[in-house]
Amino acid sequence: MEMIVERGTQLRGEIKFKARPLVKITYSLRAPANQEPVLSNCNRVSMLLECLAFTYLKPEEQLCIYEHLVIQELINDAWFQNPKDEGVIYSEYFGQRMPLPTLALVLTAIENVLDEWRTGEYHDIPFSKETYQEKYDKHLLDLENFQVKTKETRILPTI
Repeated sequence: MEMIVERGTQLRGEIKFKARPLVKITYSLRAPANQEPVLSNCNRVSMLLECLAFTYLKPEEQLCIYEHLVIQELINDAWFQNPKDEGVIYSEYFGQRMPLPTLALVLTAIENVLDEWRTGEYHDIPFSKETYQEKYDKHLLDLENFQVKTKETRILPTI
């Protein structure tokens, strides 16, 4: 945990760097050649950000929260890409389940990339603590509440 705190800026940069292409491909966001893709991107991003639909396996139907494949892909790319990655080396901290603060960071990074496409065209938005602390805290609180409310059914540990 000390390593993560000490490397906060670097970690956010790495996560964003890995999230950007995954989010773009997964949610079919593309640079506009005319106005049609701009509106398509804008509508898609708006739908994904509304009620955090991007966290669902089926965003349009809002089914299976925290199960969208982009979440797992980003986790794999960030911490489990090769035998020397942190998730492998420090497996005692990742264990059977991704720590909720780490999962909240992943969700916040995905949201940051979607925010960059909010207008329908890509515009870089810094993934800084000052800009995204509130969204991170909200994701973490939502995850903690979800874990408490579904404790008996053990939904979160099985995701």
